[in-house]
Amino acid sequence: LYDHMCKNTMMICSLVAIALAMMTSQVDASMYQHVGLGICQPESGEEYSYIVRVGVDSHSACSEACDGANADGHTSRYHRGFSVVRQAYLRGDSNYQKNSCLCFYDYQHLPENSEELENAWNRYDGGSGEGPVFTSDESPGVGCYQMLVETQQGTPVSSELDIIWNGYNHGQ
Repeated sequence: LYDHMCKNTMMICSLVAIALAMMTSQVDASMYQHVGLGICQPESGEEYSYIVRVGVDSHSACSEACDGANADGHTSRYHRGFSVVRQAYLRGDSNYQKNSCLCFYDYQHLPENSEELENAWNRYDGGSGEGPVFTSDESPGVGCYQMLVETQQGTPVSSELDIIWNGYNHGQ
């Protein structure tokens, strides 16, 4: 019981710290929440379209890489989250290498091809999934992270704080 109370207290303190930081400064990076093991999936269970980059060894590095790929501003509203592959994994026809970062997008909304994206990322636009990350497929060695707040220029609005609060509530 004590451990459960401490966990809830820490969660509330973390939430308050994030909210205060967001109210007093600009958001300069997207915020993500860990959903579970595996490749991220929308409620329909369909596969998202995605871009993949090899050589990304952590969830924070993958978060930064996905934010960088969304620099055009247009695709960021269709970016749903990412998965980090920590060990080589075979899934159907897909073979994900260790230290791969997959950034997920709604159907037909991958970032525009640019020389920079083309050199660093591979594209998979065959997925028909759309909407927020709902679950993950429980694949071992892979972590799924849902976008909570996207990169913005300016001070966040109260709805973003509600998103964070809801993320904590659903994480219990």
